[in-house]
Amino acid sequence: MTYHVTQNHIRKHRKRTGLSQGDIATLLGYRSHWQVSRHERSDAMPPLLTALAYQVIFQVPVSVIFAPMHGTALKTIERNLADFERALNSGGARLSPRSIAQKLKWLKDRHA
Repeated sequence: MTYHVTQNHIRKHRKRTGLSQGDIATLLGYRSHWQVSRHERSDAMPPLLTALAYQVIFQVPVSVIFAPMHGTALKTIERNLADFERALNSGGARLSPRSIAQKLKWLKDRHA
């Protein structure tokens, strides 16, 4: 059996509001519901402005509406930050000591 993994919770929040895909499309300025349907199925990624519009419509943060993608982004950035910190600490970065210290402080402040 094949499962379609959705990368967002647009449908869940739309259903919670009682609005149809056509209603949402109208609010977003689309002429048809098909684009909302594509967003719900994760067949198309909404542009940033549209994602922010979903946030306004549902009164739910974008990071919640797009929680699966947010989780992926979070894991990726955390891994990249760890690599970045290792590179700074190893001296492999061709930066001034002041610049390295500033970046390491920024990394430390992120965890505080």
